[in-house]
Amino acid sequence: ASRKKKKTRANPDPPYAPRDYAYEGGDQVYFFVTFSEPVVVTGAPTLTLNTGDHFEPGASDGVARFVGGGFGEKKTFWKNDERSPLRSSLSTGGALDPLHVHDGGCTVGNPHNDGAGDSDCVLYSSDGQTCSCAQYSGITRSGDAQLRTRRVHPFKRGDVVEVRGVVGSDAALINKRHAVGTVSGTGTTGNDLLTFEPPLNLTNRAFDASKAVVSRVNGGDSCRAESAGEMLGFGERAHGAGFCVFGSEADAFDEERREQFMDNTLAFALNVNTTEGWVNYENYDQAGSVDGGVSGSGANEPTPHLARRLEYANANALVVNGAAGVSIKRACVDAFAVTQVECGERVVVTVRGKHRLLPGDYVRLEGVGDAAADGVSASFLSAWNAEHKVHALPADAGIARDRVDWNTIWDASPYWGDDVSKFQIALNATAGRGICGARGGADGASPPSVDQRTSVARKTRDANLLYSSARDSLRRCVFADADVSLPRPGDALLGVTPYAGSLSFNKDITIGRPFVVNVTARAVAGSVFGHNGGGGVPPNERLTATRNVFGPDVLRIVVSFSEPVVGSCGTDDDEWATIEQSPGVRLVGCRSVRLKLKTSPDDALVGSANYASTTGAEGEEIFPTGFMTRFDDAVDMDNQIVFLYLPRRGDNCTGETIGLQYFDEFALEVGCAVAGAGGACDSRSHIRRRSDNVLASTRLPPTRRDAGRCVHGPDSNGVAQCASATADHARSLLGTTPVLVDAVF
Repeated sequence: ASRKKKKTRANPDPPYAPRDYAYEGGDQVYFFVTFSEPVVVTGAPTLTLNTGDHFEPGASDGVARFVGGGFGEKKTFWKNDERSPLRSSLSTGGALDPLHVHDGGCTVGNPHNDGAGDSDCVLYSSDGQTCSCAQYSGITRSGDAQLRTRRVHPFKRGDVVEVRGVVGSDAALINKRHAVGTVSGTGTTGNDLLTFEPPLNLTNRAFDASKAVVSRVNGGDSCRAESAGEMLGFGERAHGAGFCVFGSEADAFDEERREQFMDNTLAFALNVNTTEGWVNYENYDQAGSVDGGVSGSGANEPTPHLARRLEYANANALVVNGAAGVSIKRACVDAFAVTQVECGERVVVTVRGKHRLLPGDYVRLEGVGDAAADGVSASFLSAWNAEHKVHALPADAGIARDRVDWNTIWDASPYWGDDVSKFQIALNATAGRGICGARGGADGASPPSVDQRTSVARKTRDANLLYSSARDSLRRCVFADADVSLPRPGDALLGVTPYAGSLSFNKDITIGRPFVVNVTARAVAGSVFGHNGGGGVPPNERLTATRNVFGPDVLRIVVSFSEPVVGSCGTDDDEWATIEQSPGVRLVGCRSVRLKLKTSPDDALVGSANYASTTGAEGEEIFPTGFMTRFDDAVDMDNQIVFLYLPRRGDNCTGETIGLQYFDEFALEVGCAVAGAGGACDSRSHIRRRSDNVLASTRLPPTRRDAGRCVHGPDSNGVAQCASATADHARSLLGTTPVLVDAVF
């Protein structure tokens, strides 16, 4: 697959993409399907992509349209360096192995536990004064920012590097491609420092680079030709010797336009749709009902196409329909299936697909006409089924008959269409001559019949070569239908490994923003939670254990996203609090990010004390709960956000609800951490993609309270996801980990 850059009115032919991690609405992705031998295409086959396996309204699989390819085609495409699936999720495809930004020994990911000196720690800290793991970051907050790697790096002045994994409100300034300005080292073994060109001003900016990585995209000696010189005159360069500029943009991609023959390759194009019915997709936010907004606003607008590690829908995703005239067949190289012949002073032959015949070549017609069906004798047909010289190509293709530079003409690859399927032969079949006359037709009328399965035009010799016997291979080729079954696709969400040669085996492609894939609980299915002083009562003790005689249990509920995310409590992740949930029980959590749970039977009245996990008052018998807890490196995966639920006295999910469930598909509420004057929000919490800081979708798998929303089809293993349109989704909390809540005492 390769990417076509998104065009704008101000920049109709952009040299690089404004977003270089995921494809968004308006982007176009090319897919290339390669066959074992040359093929010809009739009609317009399609390739179905798995972009609808999510919970947004309007979720739908993408259909990539056929845009060319097959025998005779030669096209030019942009080749981008999408990430390889064999690399880290933070790495890039064409980049060299990523290096970790120095973290001062503050994270588990630092295998050598190499701490920073006091001066370095202060230099790289967020305020430039204090030094602690909460403050340290390996990129300076200065007017000419400096980045420090954990080990010696190979970068040189002029290289293009890409930084990933920085989080915080100003992370977008860093998570992109930069040209290297200067390199230096803190020791004698090599360079571990670099600056950017042009200088990157990060003064007073808020970000955390403790888990960031930096990779080289291309070397400084690989500049694009149009900007490699940058000469001032007399061999002088504006940035000194050895520096390589990248046009007007320092973070421009180094890519080249590559041409390829398409004899055995078909190209398909998908127009990404993440914006249907919503003009403000680029400005969405996660503001929810926590701070008085509309529940699910912004991040929950319709988004048809989303995918993490994109795949085609199934092994039969390449769709042809012979009955509708859509087919992919063996090309037979120098043999072409005849679809039509037209009478005239020069007979016009039309073949399936595109031929490479030139004026002066010789072809042999075979299987043209049927004596019984056409009402003529076999002797009439012998004049057709013979060797003929190619006289000319259609004039309306813009090619004159007396042109001699035919190779140049064909290299230019005319547009796909009827013109490139036609040629004239030196056979006079005007009215009164041969079969056309025998059938009583005028010029261009009553030609002999053809059968696409048996009527063939076979090239016998090239132009200007006199001896046809030396050039006729006498080979017979069958125009068989190609096997269009594809390698079994992978499924990143289910952990299904793709077969070699499939799309996700070759490329790691992300469509749109991160999205929720399932909700689970860290508990044994069937356990009962209440006031049992721990982690609930396991299923095998439900009937024998004495329950509800201690303090509240703690249930960890896990919301898993399609890719690595980070939950920020407040804009700068500094609004975490110790929340008194039950009297005397205090836990660290984020009040502005919570999971609203249905903690009462379905027939409970709205406003009742235990109606949902958001009711009550902190420190009392019934208290708000379900708040986001801090990320734990030891147990949490990087795509998980964890919430703590403590059952309150009176919580009851043992009746017709069959178990604990969140309230509805908008139950993940991300709101304002610090309210300002006049209803403004001074600090807002977010859940963002770790690689580029893009906001994640917060829509959850639908519940029975989301009328008509459970419309998901079976997964790639054929397992049903929805029993009905009003059922709890199989990936919801109740569907993955049914647990009971009984705190009635």
